[in-house]
Order: sequence, then C-alpha cells, then structure tokens
Amino acid sequence: SAAPSAAQDGGAEASPAVAGCLAVGASSEVARVRPLYLRADAHLGSERTVLATPVLGTPLDELQSRVVPGRRPQLAPALKLALHISLVIALHASFCIGLARGGASALPVWACNKDYCDGTEAPAGQPICTRSRAGLGFYLLCCLYLLLSALQLKHGMPLIPTEHPLTGSAGLSRYYLHLAAMSFPFLWEMRTSLDWTVARTSLSLFEWLKLEDIYAGLVSVRATMAFKLRSPRGAQRTVETKLGTGALFVAAVLLLILGPMFVFSSANPISEANLVRSAQVRLTLRTPTGLFPLGATTRFNNDIELPLPLTSPVLSADCSGDKLQDRKSEKDCGYAYLLPLDANVDYQRVSFAEASDLVWGINPTALAELKAAVESSSAGVSLEAAVEWTRRLPVGGTTSVSLSRSVVLNSKQRREMAVALNASEPGARGRAVDVEIQVGGLFPKFVRLPAVAEQPARAIGDSVQMAWHTMQQLSVVLHSTNSSEYRDSQQWWALQQAKDDESPFGARKGRGLQVIVVADRLAGGTAGSHFFAGGVVAFYSVVVFGIARLVRSVLGGTRYQLVYDEMPHTRDVFDLCEAVAIARREGSLLREAQLYETILLLYRSPETLLQLTGRTLKRD
Repeated sequence: SAAPSAAQDGGAEASPAVAGCLAVGASSEVARVRPLYLRADAHLGSERTVLATPVLGTPLDELQSRVVPGRRPQLAPALKLALHISLVIALHASFCIGLARGGASALPVWACNKDYCDGTEAPAGQPICTRSRAGLGFYLLCCLYLLLSALQLKHGMPLIPTEHPLTGSAGLSRYYLHLAAMSFPFLWEMRTSLDWTVARTSLSLFEWLKLEDIYAGLVSVRATMAFKLRSPRGAQRTVETKLGTGALFVAAVLLLILGPMFVFSSANPISEANLVRSAQVRLTLRTPTGLFPLGATTRFNNDIELPLPLTSPVLSADCSGDKLQDRKSEKDCGYAYLLPLDANVDYQRVSFAEASDLVWGINPTALAELKAAVESSSAGVSLEAAVEWTRRLPVGGTTSVSLSRSVVLNSKQRREMAVALNASEPGARGRAVDVEIQVGGLFPKFVRLPAVAEQPARAIGDSVQMAWHTMQQLSVVLHSTNSSEYRDSQQWWALQQAKDDESPFGARKGRGLQVIVVADRLAGGTAGSHFFAGGVVAFYSVVVFGIARLVRSVLGGTRYQLVYDEMPHTRDVFDLCEAVAIARREGSLLREAQLYETILLLYRSPETLLQLTGRTLKRD
C-alpha cells in the first residue's frame, strides 16, 4: 500500500532505507514520517524546481548540483565586507600613518634609536636603525589574509555547506580535530549562535542548537562505526590497542591522583626560592579587658633578600651533647643540629630597628584601665610580639605569613610596667626617662616559613629544654623625651636585645629583634604557586574530584545513549540534516520546519530509527 502513495508524493521511489522501513510492519508512525522524506526534494530553487529523486539515498553533491541558485542572504556578506574594510583601514593606519608623521608605529619595520634622531652621530659600528623582521613578517601575513578575504568577497561565499568543517569523512585524524574544536570552550556555541544570527531560518536558537548537536552526535557515531569495521567480529584485541587505551588511561588516572603529591613534595626537582621581601613586628599588651598596642616597626636591614650561605657560622657550627647540657657554654654552641641543611630551603637574616615607627599615645581613660589591669594581682597580663613576613610568591593565595608569641608578665615585670605607665601620666611627662622591662623568651631565633598553605609559620627549637639556646633575651623599653628639647614631650616603645648573644647567632645588646628565617622553596615555581594556590586539600577537593566526577559521568551514563550511539548506518540521517540546510538556503522555511520535525520524530521513535539505520553493522 506504500508504493502508490510514493508516486503521489512526487513521482519518486523511496530510498532503500525508507523502503525497508515501510516493508517491515508499515506502522502508522513510519507512514507519518515517509511523506516528509519524499517531499524533501521539492521547492528547492527560486524557480520552484522539482527534483525527481528523493533526498534520502541520493548523494548530496548530486542533489546540490541540481539546485537552481536563488537569492543569497545579504547580511553575512555585508558583515564580511564591513569587517574587511575596517581591517584594511586599521592595518595601514597603524603601519603607514605613524611612519609618515615620524612617530612610533604600532607595527614598525624599522626600530631606530631616538638618541640619534636629532643628528647626533652614532658610535662607529653601532647602527642607528635595525630592521624588524617580525614586524615585516606580521604585516605581510596580514596582507595575505586581506587578499584571500577580498577574493572570497569577489567570488562569493559558500553559504550552503555540504558538510560541516572537519566532518567530511570518517577518518580518525579529522574526527579528533573535530573533537578538539568541540572541546574548546564556547567555540561551538559561538559559531552556532553566529550562524543562526545571520541565517534566514524558521528555527529558534535552541532548535538550531539541538539540530547541530544531533549532527555532531552523528559524526561521533560514524567515526565509532568506522573504527569497529577495522577489526573482525569476535577477534581478540591486540596488545598495542590495550596499551594505547587501557594502560594509557590507568597511567593518566594515577598521574592525576599522585601528581599533586609529587608536586608538593620535596622530591620535585622544579622549585623556586620564595624569599622574604619585607617584614614588620608589632608589640601588644593583652589584658582581660582588651588589647593595647604599644607600637610597630616596619624598618629592617637592607640586605634582607640576600640568602645566608650555608657556610655561615650560625648555620654550620654544631653543638655537641655536652655543650647542650651545659647551659653556660653558649659561646661556641652553634645551630647545625637544629637546622635542615638541604637544597629545598633558603636562610635569611631579618634584623629590625629597635624603636617603633610612631610615638605612643593613649587617652587617659584607656591608660587608667591598663594601669588597673597591670597593678591587679588577679588579672593576667601578657606581652605579645607578632612578626609578619611578606614573601615574593603567594602560598595559599597570599604572600603574607605571620607568627605571634607571648609571655605572661610576672610580678617584677608588672611593677616595671606600672612604672612605665606612670611615666605616661600627663603630669609626669616632660622628663627624659627610659623604663626597661626584660622579657626573656619572648621570640625565637629561628622561624620556618613553609611552602604549603595548610601549615603556618612555626618556631624552631622552642622547647623548654632548649629555650636557653634558641630563644632571644629581649626587653621592651619606654623612651621619653625632655620637653625642653621638643615642643611636646614624646614617648615611644622599643623592642631590643637585653644582652649580647655570644653564640654564632650574634645579636648585640641594644639592637632590635633579629630572626633567622628558614624559607621553604616553592615546589613547581611560579606556575605551581598560582595553580595550587589553595593547597593540596583544595586541589584534590576541587580539581581532582571534579575531573573524577566528569569521567564518571562520561563513562557511566553510556547505557542511556545506546539508541543513538549504536547506529550502524547513519547516511540517511546525515542526508536528512543536510536537507534542512538546503531548504533553508533556498528560502523554503516551511520545508525546513517540516524536515526538522521529521528528525525530532525519528529520535523520538527508537523503532523507526532502528529500521532506518540498520540492526547490525555490515562487514565485508
């Protein structure tokens, strides 16, 4: 019953695929699809040329050769022409106008030394101007592009693609290039949206995107079927295939899992010094009622960025077990036993100025509250020193790292602090007086700055047994000036060494705080600093877990796509998609909509799609 209706629909016989669909069952759904197949050849030209051959089963090149050219959409050539003119003007304006005015050109062919442009003679053997081969090559390349663009405008642009780019065959090389282009961020979306913008169509943007996605899926299916044809049915997979797919996949997964651990470890041969560039120290009195800042120092030694050589006495001199037990033998006791002498760390000496940068000022109410806390025997008062270092490269998204240490003031130190606060009373100001409070063990001599975001800066050797050798003997001093020397009496705090350090550490009495910084090198260098800015945990939580979920979604959801991924013969569906482009090109928008609806009907009917594309892959 299908043969007479085929003749009525256009006088053409159905393609073998459609005939096979009609011969098997002749369901009502197939009967609805069939007339749209056979009418896909009508009304294709501006003169309403009717082709006697159906679209399905006919090579597309032959079908396109029969199409009578009609009106071309004018928007795309107009945009192309406007872009071409703009590029010609911009190129020659930046290249020629700048040279004509004697100024600096954006694309200079000659690079000249401005020091000799006023007529001054250049030294013998030194050229005034040198030819820029890169600028000339770029200009010639732009001219070649403009020439090809002009020829394209002259002879016309192919607005009816017979095949999409990189999809003309089932070759693996072209297919992989197509996959790379599809994987490039937003490239496929932008190209498809631009095509829809300049085309005359009855489809919405999302319908257009859906049709292009169907076409891309057909390209993938065709490449998969071509790969299956290369191996006989039931043949064992070769060792080369297993190594190139399975073993390579396992190696990639292991690299993704273990790679970050290697990058963050000291075994990474690629590392870069992350030296301290600046530092500051802040002094604060902490009471149960609040914090009272005493001052801050941001002045340090000018050779802070020069690493200490490993042969320095403070790094190379050792200290035997007997000397460590005898706490009075500090003079010859070094620190080699304490410090890691390896190639993954750098040592820097940071020496601060003793006096704070600003004068100390406190209002009477806060001063009275501070004095009450210091004089009270029940209130715990501690002196806190916080040092902040700024490094060259960020770790964990920041270049700053800090360490705070504090000591609780004993009764003697409280009395000395009370004397200093009494000297700050308005009635006591105007006399030159220095009040010193010794606070031994306030800050360590050595601090390690790690290269991992999760690890804070830490003191080295700050245990109670080693404190006599590794902690600094410091004192805080309140300096007051004589009002006769200054218009107003001024006071400021200073953090300085309480006595000479006879060890190779070498701190001198009256000098400011001194710290040896052990700066871990940054594994992976600058690139690793930015790529692993959040640390190991953040990298595994976001990047590795995200990639794992993506791989699982690709490999684990294939059972839902079996109907569309296992089509043995896709030629008829390809031709139907191309027929949509032909109908659109020739202005038959109703036919375009009908063919698009036919494709949707096919994909909604698995049985019809199975009959059209075949049940098994035909092998020679």
